[in-house]
Amino acid sequence: MFETADEYREVPYHISLDEGRMSFSAMSAILDFMYTSELRITFNNVMEIMGACDELIVPAIIEKCRDFLKTFDLQTCLECLWVTSHYQYWLGGVNKTVRQFVLANFMSVMNTRSFYTQDVAQLESILDDDDLSVPREIDAFLAIFRWIEGEADMRVHFAHRLLGKIRFSYIDPDEFAEAVKYVNSIQSCRKVVLEAFQFYSTQKTVSFTPQRRRGRIRQTTRETYREDAVITPQPVALPRPSRSTVMENTVVIVGGLCETDEAPGVVGARGHMIHKFNRGQNRWELLTTLPASESRDHSAVAVLYDILYVIGGTNPQRASKEYSPLSTCYRYDPDTDDWADVAAMNNRRTYAQAAALQGVVYVVGGLGDRQRVLGTVEYYNPTLDEWTYAAPLLYPRYAAAVAVHAERLYVAGGRTEPDVVSNVVEMYDPGPDRWEQLPPLRMPRSHAAMSVVQGRLYLVGGVDDKGRSISAIDVLGDDSELWEHVADLSVPRHDMGVATLEPRLFIIGGSSTRDRRMSRTVECLDLEKRAWVTDVAGLTAAASGFGCCSLTVPIRKNVKIPELRHTIPPTTEEEWATTESSASESSATE
Repeated sequence: MFETADEYREVPYHISLDEGRMSFSAMSAILDFMYTSELRITFNNVMEIMGACDELIVPAIIEKCRDFLKTFDLQTCLECLWVTSHYQYWLGGVNKTVRQFVLANFMSVMNTRSFYTQDVAQLESILDDDDLSVPREIDAFLAIFRWIEGEADMRVHFAHRLLGKIRFSYIDPDEFAEAVKYVNSIQSCRKVVLEAFQFYSTQKTVSFTPQRRRGRIRQTTRETYREDAVITPQPVALPRPSRSTVMENTVVIVGGLCETDEAPGVVGARGHMIHKFNRGQNRWELLTTLPASESRDHSAVAVLYDILYVIGGTNPQRASKEYSPLSTCYRYDPDTDDWADVAAMNNRRTYAQAAALQGVVYVVGGLGDRQRVLGTVEYYNPTLDEWTYAAPLLYPRYAAAVAVHAERLYVAGGRTEPDVVSNVVEMYDPGPDRWEQLPPLRMPRSHAAMSVVQGRLYLVGGVDDKGRSISAIDVLGDDSELWEHVADLSVPRHDMGVATLEPRLFIIGGSSTRDRRMSRTVECLDLEKRAWVTDVAGLTAAASGFGCCSLTVPIRKNVKIPELRHTIPPTTEEEWATTESSASESSATE
C-alpha cells in the first residue's frame, strides 16, 4: 500500500525499517491521513508520529507536524523542544525558535507543569547555554532544586551533574546563603547542600572565571524584543518586585458606545476608556485608556496569559464619520500598565469576536471593507507576532457569539446578511483545522454573547429575526449538543458584555428594543447557588458595543469582597425550581 501512495512517499520502500519506532497508534494515524487527508496531532502523539514518519519518510505528514509544533506556547514549549531536539534534520528551524523562546522566558517556563517533568539532559542543556536569560545566577541554581523536588527520590543523584552548569562566580555570598536555607528545607535535598557548598567554594577560588550569561532581562516592564527575527515576550523576574497592590480577577469593558441622560443615543466620550469592576467597593472605575486615546467600538477582545488583546473594531470619532473597520491591534499588560502595538490582522474587521485557545488568539468573522460579511478566521501567535489564516467558517457571519469550551472554539448565531439572523452553531477543532456544524440554536439570534461557567457553555441575550431583544439564557447540553433554556434576564438586551467570575455570570449594559435605548444595568447570575445576585453596581453611563472579558488587574490590599444578596432566577425549569426552598432557608438564616 505504501508503495502505491506516490503522493505521500519520497523514496521506494525497500529500505530497512525499525518497527520499534512505529507504534500502532502512529501507524493508524498515518493510514487514516492517507485515506482521508485528516490527521489529529497533539503533544501526546506528535513524538510517535514523527518517529514513524522519520522511518517511512512521509514529508506531507512531517510538514503537518512541523506546522503544529510552531504553535507552541509557554505551557508546551518544553515538550516542543524535546520533540524537535530528537528530529533536528526535519525540525531544526522549529527547534532553534523554541529554544530561543525557552532561554528568553526561562523564569516563566520554570512555573509550568512541564518544567517538572522534563528530561535531565534537556534541563542540563538549558542551564549550560550562555544565552539563558536569568536576572541572577542564583535563580538558575534554585531552578535545579525546584526540578529535583518534583520527583526527589529519583532525581537527587542528578544534582552533581546539574550543579556543574551553574556559574557560582556570579553568585553573591549572601544570596547563596539565603538560597541554601531554602534548599535545606527540602528533606531529600539536604544531602546535596554540602555538595553545592563544595561547588561554590571551588569556583569562587579558582582563577578562571566562566563567561557571564548573555541572556538579557528588564525587571521593570514586560515588553518584547527581537532576536534573530524571533519576537518573544520579555521574561519577568521571579519573585517579582514588591508592589503596593495585589491582583484580582475581575470584569473589564473596553471602549464602546455610550449615551447620557442629557444626550440619549449620542456617542459619548468613553470609546477610548477601559473600565474595571471594583469588586471590593462594588463600583465601576477607570482602569486605563487606549493608546493615543483612540476610540473604538465593536472591537474583539481576548485574554492570553493575563495579557489583554484589543483587536479591530471601528473608530466612531474619525473625521470622515464613515464606517471604517480596523485591522490594528494592541496588547495591554495590567501588571505593568503598559500598552504595545502588535501585528495588524490580515483583514480589517468589526463586529468580530475573539477567543484564546492553545496559546494563540483567534478572531472570527465580522464585517470587512464595504460592509462585506467575512467568513475568514485568523489567529495571532504572540511568539512570532504574526496573524495566520485558519480554516474559514462554514457560514460567513458577523455579530456572532464566540467562546472556547473543552478545547474547542464555538460560534453561535450572528448575521449572515444585514437582514438575515442565523441559528447556526459551528465548532472548530484546531488539531485538524476543521469546522463542524452542530445542532442549531433554539431560535435565530445575533449580537448575543457566550461564556463558560463551571465547565458549561452559556448563551445570553441577543436580537431575534424580528429585531426584538432577547431575554433568554440558554446552556449547551452536556451530551445532546442541544441548547436548553435555563433563565431569563430582567431586561431583554443585545450588544452587551458577558464575562465569568466563577461561579457567576455577569451581563453588562447593552441595548434593549423594549426600552429603546442603551442600558447601564448589570445582572449577575450565580450558577452555583442557582440564584440572581442583587445589588451589583451599574455602569457609570449607559453603554453598548464594548469588548468585555475577565482579566487579572491590580487592586488595593486588604479590600474585602462583600457577599451580595441573591434572588431566585425567574424560571420555571424543574432543575432550577428545586433550589428555591434551599435559597430561601439560607436567606432566612442570614
